[in-house]
Amino acid sequence: MKKTSLLLAISALLYGTSNVYALEIDDTLTDDQILEIIDKLPDVPGSTEPQEAEDAGITGSVAGTQGLDPAQPPLLPNVAVDSSNPVYKPMMCPDTSSFQVNGNTMAEFPVTVNGGPTVWWKAIASTTGGKAKYLVAVGKGWILVQKDDTWYKANPWRLFTTVPITSIVLKPLLRKTANDPVGQKRVYAFDVGGKRPTGGSVTGLEHTIGAARGQFIIRSDSSPKVAFTATYTDPVFVGHTLADDSSPATALAGLTIPLNAKADESNNYRVPTHDLYGTLTINFDPAIEGTATLKDLSFAFVADTDCIKLPVVGASVSSNFLTLFGEGLVYVKETNQSGSYSLMPTPFEVEKDGVNTFDVSDLISTLQANHCYSLVNEGSLNKNIPLEVNGKDLPGDKYCK
Repeated sequence: MKKTSLLLAISALLYGTSNVYALEIDDTLTDDQILEIIDKLPDVPGSTEPQEAEDAGITGSVAGTQGLDPAQPPLLPNVAVDSSNPVYKPMMCPDTSSFQVNGNTMAEFPVTVNGGPTVWWKAIASTTGGKAKYLVAVGKGWILVQKDDTWYKANPWRLFTTVPITSIVLKPLLRKTANDPVGQKRVYAFDVGGKRPTGGSVTGLEHTIGAARGQFIIRSDSSPKVAFTATYTDPVFVGHTLADDSSPATALAGLTIPLNAKADESNNYRVPTHDLYGTLTINFDPAIEGTATLKDLSFAFVADTDCIKLPVVGASVSSNFLTLFGEGLVYVKETNQSGSYSLMPTPFEVEKDGVNTFDVSDLISTLQANHCYSLVNEGSLNKNIPLEVNGKDLPGDKYCK
């Protein structure tokens, strides 16, 4: 008998078959064994506080004359944001998939507990069929579970542990993308900000277009009253660089909010001025001690996440070699004099975020006179990728022969 199966059997004898398995929980369990454990865990009643949909429009007197959404609430004293190391990504996922993120879609991002070995989130479903039901990370003596849209307070992240825990680090921005479908590579970030105002001015640093309304970490109503602090790091700027603003110093001013910082006279000091962050670190002092079995909830929290797509963001051709910067599936778009276009066969798949080079000698030999050529990402055929040929940027990001 396998070690895990033996331990599960011992657990059933010690605690009774109606209780939750608890001994030596670790990442050697099969998906079916994990699913059996999760299905026995107690549900956490969601918040009874009325809550709007993530992308709900604002009507009536709340909107005011400027058409503004309700003001973004200030961070709680135990929540901080650190914007000292910005990360740049090209675009949000298309349409509502950018912000309607279910836990099981984020499988394959790293999590560490107590600074220990990295484990990878995965979607769990029975091998007998059915869609993935949960996103789950399993370590030695603990399970962290999330189900359905991370925006809603009714869908908290739930931690069950039999061992003391002092810290949890979640990094959805470092999600593995190798197994994503072609052209659908994506990573995720936590969203702490309110929805962009529909009237008045707002900078790109203040809110990421396409991210909708955010939800910074809060303890779930039904969670044990555990003392914790949380810090968001690795701010993610999507679709622009700091050069879009007046200066890096001005752009980053006020984006970092330390723990327990006091509000100023206008009570605005702790209101986030940027929304997307790639890492969430949760610390517990004192440590969560855990329980004898996994039948008792140790901690539950709500934390919203958004989706970021990884297309190619730049291209360079030199000496019959094409270099692509980014990640995704790239087509060569051929446009004739009438303006009609077609996609040439055999797209280029960039399999990892970074720099990828292809020999395009054969492709270049097939280019037709009086036609123009550009590079486009899958799903964005009307926007040319910035193109450089032999060190010179091309007007309109296209080459005409």
